[in-house]
Amino acid sequence: MSGGLVKPHSPVLNLAMRGIDAGIIVGVHIGAVVFNDEHWREMHTTATIVGVVLFHFVTQSMGLYRAWRGETIGREVFRAFLSWGVVTAVLLLLAFVSKRSADYSRAISLFWGIGTPIGIAIWRTALRLVLRRARSQGRNTRAVAIAGLTELGERVASTIVQQPFLGLRILGYY
Repeated sequence: MSGGLVKPHSPVLNLAMRGIDAGIIVGVHIGAVVFNDEHWREMHTTATIVGVVLFHFVTQSMGLYRAWRGETIGREVFRAFLSWGVVTAVLLLLAFVSKRSADYSRAISLFWGIGTPIGIAIWRTALRLVLRRARSQGRNTRAVAIAGLTELGERVASTIVQQPFLGLRILGYY
């Protein structure tokens, strides 16, 4: 089956990706609190909500929810780590400015700060591998027309043919 499976549903999928990212942020924070044998308190709820909202805005400005077809998984993962790094820095700044930093467990903060981007990276890598496999099998493909039957055009075509995981089908030369 050729043709796009993702693009027609991209608004819903974008929302789902944001929801999964938010779920990971929440889940890792809950896990950090439980793992450190603490009780969930209002300050944890506040930090989690602020973290999710900040992540939404930071990732929007850093382009994490754009199409990543043709780019390395490493770039997407780096962008996710960078986005969470900005969120972590802002959360720490807010805790410092509000004189609440002493109330937060360093162990929980560290677990949450490190575990969240790892969790996001794992799920996004898994998604990219599933999409790569689908594209290699002819699913979720895009049609490509190469401008110019030249040496450069032939090299572009050769690259596309050698990398089926990109999900590109050559229609012809123009």
